[in-house]
Amino acid sequence: LNYEEDGGIHWVFGPSQVGFVVDGDLKRRLHRELLGQQGEIPEIRLFADHAIFNEFEYPFSEKERQGAERFAGFVRENDDLHMFLTSHFCYPPRTRIVTLAAKKPPVILYKEITPLRFGLP
Repeated sequence: LNYEEDGGIHWVFGPSQVGFVVDGDLKRRLHRELLGQQGEIPEIRLFADHAIFNEFEYPFSEKERQGAERFAGFVRENDDLHMFLTSHFCYPPRTRIVTLAAKKPPVILYKEITPLRFGLP
């Protein structure tokens, strides 16, 4: 799978964690939207058919919609989540997975970041 050509959001699911990979033009846009806001807490709002990243609205494809529904279910089932970046050997080099887990990972894998607002309807 060539993520740069495919673009979009790719959902990843494990037994006690969920995550997503974003590539292509969407990755560049989200970097600007979520990391380029000095002094403001970034916000992600996830809906059934789209997501809003600060002011940028992204409509889901059918495949993305199914993953988003499963992702939202995991978030609703867990009161305390930890977000961090991971990688996996089955993804291309330098691919980072934004991962949410119910259990805090080992300190060697975890670097705390500034707050992020995450909302579900």
